[in-house]
Amino acid sequence: MGAVTRTHPKGAHMRCIDCTEPATHRRRCERHHTEYERRPTVRTRRARSRRRAARNDAAARLRRIIERKGHAWCDWCLDDFPADAVDVDHVRPLALGGEDVDGNVQVLCHGCHQLKTSTEFGKHDPAAGSADAPHVAVAHIRCRCRHNHAA
Repeated sequence: MGAVTRTHPKGAHMRCIDCTEPATHRRRCERHHTEYERRPTVRTRRARSRRRAARNDAAARLRRIIERKGHAWCDWCLDDFPADAVDVDHVRPLALGGEDVDGNVQVLCHGCHQLKTSTEFGKHDPAAGSADAPHVAVAHIRCRCRHNHAA
């Protein structure tokens, strides 16, 4: 498969930032892109990013554990579900500033996950309950410490 030349929004072809050849990889021609990727500083930065991503990959680690076990407990309704009936959820969503670390992930069944997500992002009236999770009334939702908390 040949290299594809990127087109500028106005229709002109983008040129390499290091020469006049057409840009095919991140604003560089193939030759200059290869040279750039071989620089020790670039390789070090990429390796550091991979290590950071591996450290902050709690959701993927928890998913692998659930798949290996074949089932998991929902942290809200405390029922046991098969692996394909649960979601790994961030307690504080990434979109709201949460991190992908072990202390910020939990297992929720599909119904509880939908209820939590719609409540967090303002698409659900917590007092109304949920048709998808009839076994969960907001007044009986349990926190991660397993105590009943009134809504």
